[in-house]
Amino acid sequence: MKRTAVNCHVLAMLVLAAFVQGIRADEPSPGYSMTDYLIYKEGDKVAGHIGACVISRGGKPMACFGMTKEPEGKPEYTFFVVFRSGDKALEVEGSGGRVDSDGIVTKIEEEFHLGPVALPITLETTRDEATMKVTKSKVVVGDQELPEKGPRVVVADFSGEKPVYHLIKVDPPASVIDLADDEHKTWTKAIDTAIAELKEKSPELKKLAD
Repeated sequence: MKRTAVNCHVLAMLVLAAFVQGIRADEPSPGYSMTDYLIYKEGDKVAGHIGACVISRGGKPMACFGMTKEPEGKPEYTFFVVFRSGDKALEVEGSGGRVDSDGIVTKIEEEFHLGPVALPITLETTRDEATMKVTKSKVVVGDQELPEKGPRVVVADFSGEKPVYHLIKVDPPASVIDLADDEHKTWTKAIDTAIAELKEKSPELKKLAD
């Protein structure tokens, strides 16, 4: 099969999205910068995935995550990143990257621009040729390749001269976003709860993260 590489800005399946919801006037507006984002709905059932999403409040990044959900299953984070900014004023300015796919193996290399720094994410999936179900998943955050099975929680530490990516041995948070929420009204609250949950479960993460 022939493999093609396309700039993600012209690829239809890749979305760069920023949504402002109905929030209180004194609350900073939330925003979302994403790679591939695909949701299916049938009646009261929802399924789909988010390759990678940086969610921000008032322009400042809160977290970066991926998610997947089968029609009969529960939503699950494929990875979850929280930030340590130090004295750097991080601000989400968008993203750019490439996708390389032959229909079976898809590789997305994305770089989220956060003001003075960037968060590189690589996502690679392999599908069964007959069923098209994902059989293998690879996630790289910065220079840290995450285990296929096991904790996929990272602190992206931008406080020093060079970024450091800390893999944290903690289960992904139970608080998940609602993929059926088309207007994303509940997403920031879910992420706030998820980060608080991680800090409660992991003293290391609480010490490292903002």
